[in-house]
Amino acid sequence: MKKIFLKHIANIKTGFQIRTRLTPIDEGSHYVIQMRNICPDTGRILNDAEFCKVIPNESNLDRYLLKKGE
Repeated sequence: MKKIFLKHIANIKTGFQIRTRLTPIDEGSHYVIQMRNICPDTGRILNDAEFCKVIPNESNLDRYLLKKGE
């Protein structure tokens, strides 16, 4: 079996580092996907996942947003 380095077939980026407890905000503009929202077997978002809605204070937010197909 041929070995392929992951860096040759994917772009790997770190997620947003949250240093404090997330506080949900009903009027939030963005949902946060956390590891607990992901199925460990398939890597897909769980159907019954509950997301935390927040107002981010990050100036370079685009690098953390999911895009269609990701």
